[in-house]
Amino acid sequence: MRGKTGVADYRYFPEPNIPLINLSKEFIESIKLPEMPNEFRKRLKSKNISDIFIDQLIESPFKRDFINKIDNNFLEETVKIYFNEILPFAKKENLKEIEKKINPEEIKKIILKQKEGIISGKHVKKIIQVYLKTFLDVDKIIEENDLKQISDKNIISSYINEIYSKNLNFINKNAQREERIIKFILGEIMKLTKGKANPVLSSKMVIRKIRKNKMKKPETGYGKKKKPKKKKNHYISKLIFSGKKHISI
Repeated sequence: MRGKTGVADYRYFPEPNIPLINLSKEFIESIKLPEMPNEFRKRLKSKNISDIFIDQLIESPFKRDFINKIDNNFLEETVKIYFNEILPFAKKENLKEIEKKINPEEIKKIILKQKEGIISGKHVKKIIQVYLKTFLDVDKIIEENDLKQISDKNIISSYINEIYSKNLNFINKNAQREERIIKFILGEIMKLTKGKANPVLSSKMVIRKIRKNKMKKPETGYGKKKKPKKKKNHYISKLIFSGKKHISI
């Protein structure tokens, strides 16, 4: 073949069969390249997502595409739900390419409802499982399965008062063991409400109730303050013991 040695050998000329194409500036700027793996990693790292999860997302197009649909403000919570709840259940039920069927807005709903105290962390697992089987609206799943958390202070207060009045002997017996009383009352609340009482709110209200009663000074029962013991006058005792008749105080 002929060797090419200089600029003249690399001359180009327009192809007569291809018309000129003028691309607008707006069109050129509208072209977006897909997010590169290193950029994807950096974005997820900024949301405190572990490298183990990030590696798995980068390796799988289905997983990565699903996460890319998620609102960036809910990325950390969604990744945790995805790896801790969605993937194990999908594997157990042999659900293939489940990511294509999931509506990211429904996952966002679950996260918001947990933050608002409408559902508990325990309920998230149940809701996810029902959703992956039916793909119903999350609100409908919560309503039909009675998964709404009890966050009404008046209702929780009535349970606390009922438990308190029925277990005064236990409470008085453990008056100096506040932590044990708190755990006992919280356990009873969860039994009565079948685990639907808001645990954070219930805990705060139980502690407030116990400490409020502790400050009272009833004649009997929990919160009674012991009378201070009279201090013996050792000087008088010594004089009496020594047999002296006249004592000056």
